[in-house]
Amino acid sequence: MIKRGFTLVELLAVFVVISIISMITVPKVFNWISKGESNAFRVSVRSIVKSGNEYRLLELRKRDEKCVYFSFSEDYEIETKVNDKMYIPIRKLELKGDLPTEGEMEVCRDYVTIQVSDGNTTIDIDSDGKENTFEGNINDSNISRPIVDNLEVLSKTNEIDVTVEAHDDKNDIVKYYYYLNDRLIYSGEENAYTFNELKAHTNYKIKVEVENSIGLKSKVEKEVTTNDLEEPQITVDEEDWVSNTKGKVVTITYPKGKDYKYEYKIVTGDVKEEIEKNVWLDAEQVQTVTFTTNGSIMAKVSDN
Repeated sequence: MIKRGFTLVELLAVFVVISIISMITVPKVFNWISKGESNAFRVSVRSIVKSGNEYRLLELRKRDEKCVYFSFSEDYEIETKVNDKMYIPIRKLELKGDLPTEGEMEVCRDYVTIQVSDGNTTIDIDSDGKENTFEGNINDSNISRPIVDNLEVLSKTNEIDVTVEAHDDKNDIVKYYYYLNDRLIYSGEENAYTFNELKAHTNYKIKVEVENSIGLKSKVEKEVTTNDLEEPQITVDEEDWVSNTKGKVVTITYPKGKDYKYEYKIVTGDVKEEIEKNVWLDAEQVQTVTFTTNGSIMAKVSDN
């Protein structure tokens, strides 16, 4: 019996077929592995956020701080304050399994945010639970969240003026969202907004979200009470017309306040001063008017 082996052409053909199969399957296998690792990391991050919420509900309410932080980049053995941020040791969360290699979690009284990486994938979850996933680590990419430097609020009787100062070292800030009692009132590119038609002496919750060019947001909140203006006080001198031939002196005393606007108008009667009737005129904080005949006067104060 004659035994026949493979020819060189046949061997080359087999090698080519195996190479083609490898080119098709190997990348898919690596992709499946990568997706599996990414999904496992996502599950791990969600578990960390869950632990953060448990800490928020059980422990944060016992503290004075409104927010505390957990760092995965620095291993803090004790509570450490860095740039006005209070960092709590990770062990307080009693986490299990592999942890992120960089990033941090912010735990506040009303929400939890996190931005962490395992070196290959970065996951960002904002205060509303919206998740964004990016390739690469935090430092080697343009992944950043806007930083709110200051929220300036000016309360008036029926208005609240809000100005936000924020920056982002890696991305442009593109939009601001203004909420009143958790209801979105306005969104736009302006870093200032005025809430109007409000009730006097009423407490309001102001919230502003700042969004950057890759869709990541940061927010800041503050509770504000609108002003309650006192009414102007009008007094008339006690001398009667017979003994006081110069007339009756009316004094208007307005409440003191920054940026208050004082006004008055003569409704009826004649006055010693040359004043047009039924026209609102600017007044001093203490304003006097001399009536030469019986008449009436009106006064008002506003801070808008």
